[in-house]
Amino acid sequence: MAYGTRFVGRVHTMNSFHPERNQLVVGPDGTIDGFDLPLFEDEMSVITLPAGAVIVPGLHDAHTHWGQAIFGDGTVSLEGVSDLAEAKRCIKAQAERQQTGWILVIGWNSALLAKSRVTQAWLDKIVRDRKCMVLNRSFHEALVSSSLERVLLPTLPSAYEGEVANGYLQAEPVWMALGAFQMDRELLNKALIRRQNVMFAAGFTSIAEKALDGTVVLNALRDMYRSGELFIPCDAHVMTYMLRRDPMPAFTEGPFRVCGIKQVMDGAFGNCLACIAGHGTYPDGTEGRLLFNRDQLLADTRQAVALGYDRLAAHCIGTGAISETSAAFMDLLWALPVHMARRLTFSFEHFETPSPLVVRGVASLQHKGLKIEVVPTAGFTEDRKVYADRLPREVLDRINPYAELMSEGVRWREGTDGIITGDNPWWGMAQAMGRDGSQAITFSELFARYIGEPLTVGRPADFVVLDSDPFADTTCLKDVKVLETWIAGRKVWSRPR
Repeated sequence: MAYGTRFVGRVHTMNSFHPERNQLVVGPDGTIDGFDLPLFEDEMSVITLPAGAVIVPGLHDAHTHWGQAIFGDGTVSLEGVSDLAEAKRCIKAQAERQQTGWILVIGWNSALLAKSRVTQAWLDKIVRDRKCMVLNRSFHEALVSSSLERVLLPTLPSAYEGEVANGYLQAEPVWMALGAFQMDRELLNKALIRRQNVMFAAGFTSIAEKALDGTVVLNALRDMYRSGELFIPCDAHVMTYMLRRDPMPAFTEGPFRVCGIKQVMDGAFGNCLACIAGHGTYPDGTEGRLLFNRDQLLADTRQAVALGYDRLAAHCIGTGAISETSAAFMDLLWALPVHMARRLTFSFEHFETPSPLVVRGVASLQHKGLKIEVVPTAGFTEDRKVYADRLPREVLDRINPYAELMSEGVRWREGTDGIITGDNPWWGMAQAMGRDGSQAITFSELFARYIGEPLTVGRPADFVVLDSDPFADTTCLKDVKVLETWIAGRKVWSRPR
């Protein structure tokens, strides 16, 4: 019987002690035994990599969304649609294909199709008495058909942050509606398995779910992790409204951990031009506000800690929103007991345009040992080109200031934001490598922010096999393909031949 497995081919360990090796040896317990060890006959099986293929550490997506599983076959996208008649054709065709359940429409861009034209009366004429939800591309606003509105309104709590008016939902009511999305459980389970395979195909061996919405998906995830159908390690955050609305169970152990809550800042940049996200009202990115008052945030945080959660994430797009998040986190650090504050991880989700002052402040707190997580999205670097003619220079220059983060010693991890920029991290890396001027970054520096951990003796063998070497030619990053994904020495996905 073979004692472990030896992989023969180039290995990028990302470990400073031995960054490159020609073999990886995985023991029978799924941990790494070593690199370039002597071969003893019959002691282990040998796998030789295909020509040009390499092994790299498994990736960690620090910002993704399980809930995207519901945006599958039963969903129509209006991405890029600017003609009202075309939008009508797309929705009507989906209604004809899908005879039951909610009709879910995503990708609506209010800069291309103005709200004054996309009305509830217009939608009702298309779907008649069907339940339909049209989501803005930022997922912070939605139009619902009158039949769906009649069902949703009685389920909303007496107090919430946001608005329901003229068929439009804003902020919390949108997320509550998504959390109540009606989908056959068998179809949902299959969709979640597909979503896991999407992550494996991208090279992810662990993830952080940053906005678990509603108990429907939560319960499905809980059951499927318990049955072993889902097994990609996941740290999940639930929306704060869920703490107030439903008694939240504490899943703080195992491959699926509900370990944090998510708060939202109202703020963006270029929103009137549909740049990045259209949920704020601050086109220059200089303003922002906490969606809830800070007393509520403190109460939510205390309740989360009591449940065993140890993380607080804030969605904060734009310089103003990031600054407001920083101020809110500082308030919490002062207001919470010291032992509680030091236990919590405070996470900036969308740290793409921080002010120099915030960058220095975050670096200082990290250096003092506080758990401050910084998660930008490399894919948003593309907006420096896409919106070069529409956004102020001072905003463009602050999209992913990598060199500044490194010079201040900020520790950060990269995320994809799932459906917003796509699940392909290699495309995001390609955009980031196009970051020119004083804020440029090397591939090694960037890739270090994507991996779960370096390949190290004694640690779990979480790695991926790529068809080509991204370290050899970064101009081809967007074309890199994952051939195999391994977790703890077990192959969990391979590319179909």
